[in-house]
Amino acid sequence: MYATRVFIAALIAAAPLNAAELRTLQGETISGDIASITAKEVTILRNGVRVATPLAQILHVDCNPAGKASAEHFIDIELTDGTLLHCEKYTIKGRDVSAKLLTGKEFSFPLATVSNLITEAQVEKTRKEWSDRISDRKAKKKRRDVLAVRRDGFLNALEGTLGDGQDSGEVIAFTSTSGNSRAVSLSGVAGLIFERGVDVNAGPLVCKITDTLGDTFVASKAVSTSSGLSITTSCGAVFELTMPTVVRLDYSGGKLAWLSDFEPSQVTESFVDNNPFHYKRERNLEDGQLRLDNVIYARGLALHATTELEYDLKGDYREFKAVAGIDDLIGGLPGATILRIEGDGKLLKEFSFDRRDKVRHREIVLNIKDVQKLKIRVAPGGDGLKLDLGLHLDLADAKVSK
Repeated sequence: MYATRVFIAALIAAAPLNAAELRTLQGETISGDIASITAKEVTILRNGVRVATPLAQILHVDCNPAGKASAEHFIDIELTDGTLLHCEKYTIKGRDVSAKLLTGKEFSFPLATVSNLITEAQVEKTRKEWSDRISDRKAKKKRRDVLAVRRDGFLNALEGTLGDGQDSGEVIAFTSTSGNSRAVSLSGVAGLIFERGVDVNAGPLVCKITDTLGDTFVASKAVSTSSGLSITTSCGAVFELTMPTVVRLDYSGGKLAWLSDFEPSQVTESFVDNNPFHYKRERNLEDGQLRLDNVIYARGLALHATTELEYDLKGDYREFKAVAGIDDLIGGLPGATILRIEGDGKLLKEFSFDRRDKVRHREIVLNIKDVQKLKIRVAPGGDGLKLDLGLHLDLADAKVSK
């Protein structure tokens, strides 16, 4: 009997993780069992043959039928990277959150990764009211935390600063705008909003993972393990799922938009003798191809210093990517050219380029989740230099994605 049990256990350990259907960007469908998922590829066991597909070529991997949260009561917790968890209960101890998902799995993650939470999330009207409130705050650029309680059927929002949880896990500190500090029982809380700002150090989006009850994980890393799937979200929270609860791994990156296809909401350009130096789309400033360090790019922008372009993204995108640098084919004087990228009036990143540099380009990846207004500034810099003759930058392959 013992030998039989060992034999069965060995078979289970060696078995593929889950039946799946992988769809490639070229339209090919690969059906079989998942053999492994790594940071580079997904391997499907098809008719006894292992077929490995690089992540860059994968649209999505479907594993199990989709479901949705339908419990009598649940709490929605959203992380700063967009990860959304449907929870049965939660506690806040110190600077950590523990949550039990409707799937039964229990996880802990830093309080600093939480963007907001709403109780009574099973009520569609409540979810919409909460979503509208968050959208309104973003549009008005409000910068305070929110403690919401429900009274007489309405959500009453108190602005202030949320602190740490107490050891019991059932109480959180709150300081109102008037400076009044108190401990608030989580049992009476209808919702919490933490003003986190934009996390420019967030990990890149690799895929979005959904489970059978509608939880969504925005992953910067997803790899198979002996027990299932290990996920590290973009904000650094770690989750372990069993494969039977995984519905889809979406590697498509969502909707992608080229910045050159957008019409800027505001444009500021420099002039010489009343003639403006206009920015260019898909071409360099002399109407040639965009070329950075001998690489030619079909898409992108060319900007003279000084130029400012502002784009109204309406908070719809989460990532900005570009290859920035000095075009090989455009001459000019040596000196620093400064690139500043701002989100809703706040500096996200600043870069300096000089044609005397050995490598005159740089790949840029920025988290812009919830950014309403994205501004690109190109300006002369260094030692009070005010001349902008020949100072310029290309933003090749400049794009935003959801």
